[in-house]
Amino acid sequence: KTWVDSGMIDNYIPQLYRQTLPDYTATLNSAVSYVPSSKKSITFAGVLAKAGTYTVTPDLLVNMVKANRGAGINGESYFFYEAFPLNNNKLADTLRNSVYKENALLPYRNGNVYRPKPKMILETDNANVVKNGSWTQNVIAAFDSVSYMAESTAPASITYFDTFTYAAWFDVYTYAVPNFSFTKNARFTLYGDMDSSVVVINQQDTKNSGWIKLGSVYLNPGRKRFLKIDNGLVEPGKLLFADASFCMINRKKSPDVIITTTERIAVIIPNAPERDSLFYSYPNPFNQQTVIRFSIAEPSHVSLIVYDILGKTVELLLDQILEAGYYERYYRPDNLASGMYICRFKTKHETRSVKMLMLK
Repeated sequence: KTWVDSGMIDNYIPQLYRQTLPDYTATLNSAVSYVPSSKKSITFAGVLAKAGTYTVTPDLLVNMVKANRGAGINGESYFFYEAFPLNNNKLADTLRNSVYKENALLPYRNGNVYRPKPKMILETDNANVVKNGSWTQNVIAAFDSVSYMAESTAPASITYFDTFTYAAWFDVYTYAVPNFSFTKNARFTLYGDMDSSVVVINQQDTKNSGWIKLGSVYLNPGRKRFLKIDNGLVEPGKLLFADASFCMINRKKSPDVIITTTERIAVIIPNAPERDSLFYSYPNPFNQQTVIRFSIAEPSHVSLIVYDILGKTVELLLDQILEAGYYERYYRPDNLASGMYICRFKTKHETRSVKMLMLK
């Protein structure tokens, strides 16, 4: 307790190595009694997964994690990790499909993500890809088992689009599979809001294999063209290879961009509602977590902000463009005192608020 209170340690991991739920819960409650609410973000429960012939059962493991969450502990440290690949990854799959279904967030980033997982734009995605000219499906293995080739005889190009929810610098990647029959002059055009640039890739070079970074572009929110590949420089008798692409935020060029996580947002009905609405939060009152439900009638910039009763901003939950639909935002605050709070929902057509009561 002295170490925890003093701030001398980065993490506190009590060894709660018990083989029944009652024993585990009792030990957990005893360990948590030493941890003030302000230090729960550095506390991780030490869980016994395997020792000798003992391996925890999936049901017991899930209930242990649930007990941790009920005690305000949001992470675990497992002894030994060898338990997870046993029985065809049964324990790992159980956690992934239940208590670990929601991606983890680092506690000191206030619910924000540093580098969101990029969306792969496949060359077969007709909603985000525009093909011009003659392309044939490739028999060579590629990122998604499908790719395309174009000859040099007539103009051909593929243009990639994506929807961006925040302004930042993005690195642009393409997937490559080198082959002697391909061109040495695959021309890629990168499109940003400020300029465009051309990169030429040798598709015969074995160094150009897998995901290749083509360059960086600055893009503002909205649906944007970010990449085009064309056969304008392909040598006679050679082929142009085209596969998947993606954009990922460049944190060196955009260090101060704050990204509210989309991992805690669930689309519950993808159909367009008649109007923008903020419905309710549940449970309300809440202890550890509440869910805020809202709807958007058309693609719109959406903000969700929590205020205290005096109007001071407590946390920015959402600040991005979303497609039309019904949504749920999961809110698990850290170090929030008991009391009444206001969640304000704002789109270009609507501003609404709902009261939320937190009880500890």
